[in-house]
Amino acid sequence: MRLLRAQSGDVAEADRLFSEYATRTDAPDAPLALEAYIQGKLRAIAPRAAAQTGAPAEESALAIIEATAPNLHRAVDLWLVARSGRADQAQGRLWHAQVFFAQNKHPEGVAALREAVEIAPDSLEARFQLALSVSLTDPDEARRHLEALATSYPDNPFVRLGLANTYRMLGRGPDARRIYEGLLTGPHRADALVELGTLDMEEGKLSDAEPRLRAALEMAPNAPGTNVAMSRLHQLAGRPDEAAKYRKRFEELDAEQKKPRP
Repeated sequence: MRLLRAQSGDVAEADRLFSEYATRTDAPDAPLALEAYIQGKLRAIAPRAAAQTGAPAEESALAIIEATAPNLHRAVDLWLVARSGRADQAQGRLWHAQVFFAQNKHPEGVAALREAVEIAPDSLEARFQLALSVSLTDPDEARRHLEALATSYPDNPFVRLGLANTYRMLGRGPDARRIYEGLLTGPHRADALVELGTLDMEEGKLSDAEPRLRAALEMAPNAPGTNVAMSRLHQLAGRPDEAAKYRKRFEELDAEQKKPRP
Protein backbone atom coordinates (compact mmCIF):
# COMPACT_ATOMS: atom_id res chain seq x y z
CA MET A 1 0.00 0.00 0.00
CA ARG A 2 2.90 2.38 0.72
CA LEU A 3 4.32 1.73 -2.73
CA LEU A 4 0.95 2.31 -4.37
CA ARG A 5 0.42 5.56 -2.49
CA ALA A 6 3.87 6.80 -3.46
CA GLN A 7 3.49 5.80 -7.11
CA SER A 8 0.13 7.56 -7.32
CA GLY A 9 1.71 10.89 -6.35
CA ASP A 10 1.47 10.93 -2.54
CA VAL A 11 4.47 13.22 -1.97
CA ALA A 12 4.73 12.61 1.78
CA GLU A 13 4.75 8.83 1.33
CA ALA A 14 7.29 9.09 -1.48
CA ASP A 15 9.61 11.21 0.68
CA ARG A 16 9.33 8.70 3.54
CA LEU A 17 10.27 5.85 1.20
CA PHE A 18 13.30 7.73 -0.09
CA SER A 19 14.51 8.60 3.41
CA GLU A 20 14.13 4.98 4.46
CA TYR A 21 15.76 3.27 1.48
CA ALA A 22 18.38 5.73 0.20
CA THR A 23 20.75 4.39 2.87
CA ARG A 24 19.49 0.79 2.65
CA THR A 25 20.07 0.10 -1.03
CA ASP A 26 21.08 -3.50 -0.28
CA ALA A 27 17.58 -4.28 1.04
CA PRO A 28 15.71 -6.72 -1.25
CA ASP A 29 12.81 -4.31 -1.70
CA ALA A 30 14.97 -1.19 -2.16
CA PRO A 31 14.64 -1.10 -5.98
CA LEU A 32 10.85 -1.26 -5.70
CA ALA A 33 10.79 1.49 -3.09
CA LEU A 34 13.10 3.71 -5.17
CA GLU A 35 11.00 3.12 -8.28
CA ALA A 36 7.83 4.07 -6.42
CA TYR A 37 9.54 7.22 -5.17
CA ILE A 38 10.74 8.20 -8.65
CA GLN A 39 7.39 7.60 -10.33
CA GLY A 40 5.42 9.32 -7.58
CA LYS A 41 7.60 12.41 -7.47
CA LEU A 42 7.61 12.74 -11.24
CA ARG A 43 3.82 12.61 -11.24
CA ALA A 44 3.73 15.26 -8.56
CA ILE A 45 6.30 17.76 -9.84
CA ALA A 46 6.24 17.23 -13.58
CA PRO A 47 2.91 15.78 -14.73
CA ARG A 48 3.78 16.52 -18.37
CA ALA A 49 7.38 15.31 -18.15
CA ALA A 50 6.78 12.31 -20.42
CA ALA A 51 5.73 14.62 -23.20
CA GLN A 52 8.18 17.38 -22.46
CA THR A 53 9.95 19.03 -25.36
CA GLY A 54 11.64 21.86 -23.52
CA ALA A 55 8.82 24.29 -22.69
CA PRO A 56 9.88 26.33 -19.63
CA ALA A 57 8.17 25.73 -16.31
CA GLU A 58 6.50 28.46 -14.29
CA GLU A 59 8.92 30.18 -11.87
CA SER A 60 7.08 28.95 -8.77
CA ALA A 61 6.88 25.43 -10.15
CA LEU A 62 10.56 25.51 -11.06
CA ALA A 63 11.50 26.33 -7.46
CA ILE A 64 9.67 23.20 -6.26
CA ILE A 65 11.26 21.10 -8.99
CA GLU A 66 14.78 22.35 -8.23
CA ALA A 67 14.34 21.48 -4.56
CA THR A 68 13.33 17.93 -5.48
CA ALA A 69 15.61 17.23 -8.46
CA PRO A 70 18.82 16.27 -6.55
CA ASN A 71 17.06 13.49 -4.65
CA LEU A 72 15.32 12.33 -7.82
CA HIS A 73 18.57 12.08 -9.77
CA ARG A 74 20.18 10.29 -6.82
CA ALA A 75 17.28 7.84 -6.56
CA VAL A 76 17.60 7.04 -10.28
CA ASP A 77 21.35 6.45 -9.93
CA LEU A 78 20.80 4.14 -6.95
CA TRP A 79 18.07 2.27 -8.84
CA LEU A 80 20.37 1.83 -11.86
CA VAL A 81 23.02 0.17 -9.69
CA ALA A 82 20.49 -2.51 -8.74
CA ARG A 83 19.00 -2.89 -12.25
CA SER A 84 21.63 -3.89 -14.78
CA GLY A 85 19.33 -5.10 -17.58
CA ARG A 86 19.34 -3.24 -20.89
CA ALA A 87 15.71 -2.18 -20.66
CA ASP A 88 16.16 -0.99 -17.07
CA GLN A 89 19.30 0.97 -17.94
CA ALA A 90 17.37 2.72 -20.72
CA GLN A 91 14.48 3.40 -18.33
CA GLY A 92 16.83 5.05 -15.87
CA ARG A 93 18.02 7.45 -18.57
CA LEU A 94 14.41 8.21 -19.44
CA TRP A 95 13.75 9.18 -15.83
CA HIS A 96 16.87 11.36 -15.75
CA ALA A 97 15.63 13.05 -18.94
CA GLN A 98 12.22 13.74 -17.43
CA VAL A 99 13.81 15.40 -14.41
CA PHE A 100 16.15 17.46 -16.62
CA PHE A 101 13.26 18.66 -18.78
CA ALA A 102 11.29 19.59 -15.67
CA GLN A 103 14.33 21.64 -14.59
CA ASN A 104 14.37 23.42 -17.97
CA LYS A 105 17.70 21.69 -18.73
CA HIS A 106 16.89 20.75 -22.29
CA PRO A 107 20.38 19.80 -23.55
CA GLU A 108 20.93 17.50 -20.57
CA GLY A 109 17.53 15.89 -21.16
CA VAL A 110 18.30 15.28 -24.83
CA ALA A 111 21.68 13.80 -23.91
CA ALA A 112 20.02 11.37 -21.47
CA LEU A 113 17.54 10.32 -24.16
CA ARG A 114 20.36 9.72 -26.63
CA GLU A 115 21.98 7.43 -24.08
CA ALA A 116 18.69 5.57 -23.66
CA VAL A 117 18.34 5.06 -27.43
CA GLU A 118 21.96 3.92 -27.68
CA ILE A 119 21.36 1.35 -24.94
CA ALA A 120 17.97 0.19 -26.30
CA PRO A 121 17.56 1.28 -29.94
CA ASP A 122 14.32 -0.71 -30.20
CA SER A 123 12.69 1.14 -27.29
CA LEU A 124 9.52 2.84 -28.47
CA GLU A 125 9.39 5.27 -25.55
CA ALA A 126 13.07 6.28 -25.69
CA ARG A 127 13.16 6.91 -29.43
CA PHE A 128 9.76 8.63 -29.45
CA GLN A 129 10.73 10.97 -26.62
CA LEU A 130 14.02 11.76 -28.34
CA ALA A 131 12.15 12.59 -31.54
CA LEU A 132 9.83 14.94 -29.63
CA SER A 133 12.70 16.60 -27.80
CA VAL A 134 14.59 17.49 -31.00
CA SER A 135 11.58 18.18 -33.22
CA LEU A 136 11.79 21.98 -32.91
CA THR A 137 15.54 22.30 -33.33
CA ASP A 138 16.17 19.47 -35.80
CA PRO A 139 12.93 18.25 -37.40
CA ASP A 140 14.83 16.14 -39.90
CA GLU A 141 16.42 14.10 -37.10
CA ALA A 142 12.97 13.76 -35.55
CA ARG A 143 11.67 12.53 -38.91
CA ARG A 144 14.34 9.81 -39.06
CA HIS A 145 13.47 8.54 -35.58
CA LEU A 146 9.74 8.59 -36.27
CA GLU A 147 10.05 6.88 -39.64
CA ALA A 148 12.03 4.11 -37.95
CA LEU A 149 9.31 3.77 -35.33
CA ALA A 150 6.57 3.83 -37.97
CA THR A 151 8.21 0.83 -39.62
CA SER A 152 8.20 -1.12 -36.35
CA TYR A 153 4.91 0.24 -34.98
CA PRO A 154 2.79 1.13 -38.04
CA ASP A 155 -0.49 1.27 -36.10
CA ASN A 156 0.71 3.41 -33.20
CA PRO A 157 -1.34 6.64 -33.40
CA PHE A 158 1.17 8.71 -31.43
CA VAL A 159 3.97 7.75 -33.80
CA ARG A 160 1.76 8.51 -36.79
CA LEU A 161 0.73 11.90 -35.41
CA GLY A 162 4.32 12.75 -34.55
CA LEU A 163 5.52 11.80 -38.01
CA ALA A 164 2.76 13.82 -39.68
CA ASN A 165 3.63 16.86 -37.54
CA THR A 166 7.26 16.51 -38.53
CA TYR A 167 6.38 16.25 -42.21
CA ARG A 168 4.34 19.45 -41.82
CA MET A 169 7.29 21.23 -40.23
CA LEU A 170 9.50 20.11 -43.11
CA GLY A 171 7.07 21.47 -45.69
CA ARG A 172 5.78 18.06 -46.75
CA GLY A 173 2.11 19.03 -46.51
CA PRO A 174 0.64 16.26 -48.71
CA ASP A 175 2.47 13.54 -46.73
CA ALA A 176 1.28 15.06 -43.44
CA ARG A 177 -2.30 15.40 -44.70
CA ARG A 178 -2.40 11.76 -45.79
CA ILE A 179 -1.47 10.59 -42.27
CA TYR A 180 -3.87 12.98 -40.53
CA GLU A 181 -6.75 11.86 -42.73
CA GLY A 182 -5.96 8.25 -41.87
CA LEU A 183 -6.52 9.07 -38.18
CA LEU A 184 -9.96 10.64 -38.59
CA THR A 185 -11.84 7.39 -37.93
CA GLY A 186 -10.02 6.47 -34.72
CA PRO A 187 -9.87 7.66 -31.11
CA HIS A 188 -7.47 10.46 -32.08
CA ARG A 189 -9.98 12.12 -34.40
CA ALA A 190 -9.91 15.41 -32.45
CA ASP A 191 -6.11 15.62 -32.66
CA ALA A 192 -6.20 14.86 -36.37
CA LEU A 193 -8.84 17.54 -36.95
CA VAL A 194 -6.72 20.14 -35.14
CA GLU A 195 -3.65 19.24 -37.17
CA LEU A 196 -5.61 19.26 -40.44
CA GLY A 197 -7.03 22.65 -39.47
CA THR A 198 -3.53 23.91 -38.71
CA LEU A 199 -2.32 22.65 -42.07
CA ASP A 200 -5.28 24.36 -43.77
CA MET A 201 -4.36 27.64 -42.07
CA GLU A 202 -0.76 27.32 -43.20
CA GLU A 203 -2.04 26.87 -46.75
CA GLY A 204 -4.39 29.87 -46.46
CA LYS A 205 -7.56 27.75 -46.46
CA LEU A 206 -9.40 29.36 -43.55
CA SER A 207 -12.81 28.23 -44.78
CA ASP A 208 -11.63 24.62 -44.60
CA ALA A 209 -9.87 25.05 -41.28
CA GLU A 210 -12.79 26.56 -39.34
CA PRO A 211 -15.27 23.64 -39.48
CA ARG A 212 -12.49 21.19 -38.61
CA LEU A 213 -11.42 23.20 -35.58
CA ARG A 214 -15.00 23.75 -34.41
CA ALA A 215 -15.61 20.00 -34.58
CA ALA A 216 -12.40 19.36 -32.63
CA LEU A 217 -13.37 21.96 -30.01
CA GLU A 218 -16.76 20.30 -29.56
CA MET A 219 -15.04 16.96 -28.90
CA ALA A 220 -12.22 18.34 -26.72
CA PRO A 221 -13.14 21.79 -25.35
CA ASN A 222 -10.42 21.66 -22.69
CA ALA A 223 -7.52 20.67 -24.94
CA PRO A 224 -4.91 23.46 -24.92
CA GLY A 225 -3.87 22.77 -28.51
CA THR A 226 -7.42 23.05 -29.79
CA ASN A 227 -7.93 26.41 -28.10
CA VAL A 228 -4.67 27.89 -29.34
CA ALA A 229 -5.50 26.74 -32.88
CA MET A 230 -8.90 28.43 -32.63
CA SER A 231 -7.21 31.60 -31.41
CA ARG A 232 -4.91 31.58 -34.40
CA LEU A 233 -7.82 30.99 -36.79
CA HIS A 234 -9.76 33.98 -35.44
CA GLN A 235 -6.65 36.15 -35.56
CA LEU A 236 -6.07 35.27 -39.22
CA ALA A 237 -9.76 35.86 -39.96
CA GLY A 238 -9.61 39.37 -38.47
CA ARG A 239 -11.60 38.62 -35.31
CA PRO A 240 -9.24 39.78 -32.53
CA ASP A 241 -11.80 39.61 -29.71
CA GLU A 242 -12.57 35.97 -30.43
CA ALA A 243 -8.86 35.27 -30.82
CA ALA A 244 -8.14 36.78 -27.41
CA LYS A 245 -10.89 34.68 -25.78
CA TYR A 246 -9.43 31.40 -27.01
CA ARG A 247 -5.89 32.52 -26.27
CA LYS A 248 -6.89 33.24 -22.67
CA ARG A 249 -8.51 29.82 -22.37
CA PHE A 250 -5.38 28.18 -23.78
CA GLU A 251 -3.18 29.96 -21.22
CA GLU A 252 -5.46 28.86 -18.37
CA LEU A 253 -5.42 25.22 -19.48
CA ASP A 254 -1.69 25.24 -20.13
CA ALA A 255 -0.94 26.71 -16.71
CA GLU A 256 -3.16 24.10 -15.03
CA GLN A 257 -1.31 21.26 -16.75
CA LYS A 258 2.07 22.64 -15.72
CA LYS A 259 1.11 23.15 -12.08
CA PRO A 260 2.89 20.78 -9.67
CA ARG A 261 0.67 18.82 -7.37
CA PRO A 262 0.76 19.76 -3.66
